[in-house]
Amino acid sequence: MGISLSACSIYEIDVQQGNVIDEEAITKLKVGMTKQQVQFILGSPIIKDAFHPERWDYVQTFRPGKGVMKQHTVSILFKQNKVVKINESGENIDLEKITNYDKSAGNSSSGSKGHAH
Repeated sequence: MGISLSACSIYEIDVQQGNVIDEEAITKLKVGMTKQQVQFILGSPIIKDAFHPERWDYVQTFRPGKGVMKQHTVSILFKQNKVVKINESGENIDLEKITNYDKSAGNSSSGSKGHAH
């Protein structure tokens, strides 16, 4: 019986992976921007597919220790080095919540908006 009680109290950490997608930065994206301008605003995409060089995918996932994983994706399509389409899907992930968690856990990873981790 002691073993089953200790198994119920396993601590599960929150896990944030991929790009940090900042909604304020997303609003700065415009059709007609160059790849360099997009990279300046959002950082490097987590996915640059060699077979589809005209598509960049920024993917952020967050799994709370005792909850359901959330995913937020921004896909940017280029033609001749210019943005032609911006697709956004999934749930916005509350960066403030993640930042507060990181500070309370003593991590310093919260200050790198828009860059892959």
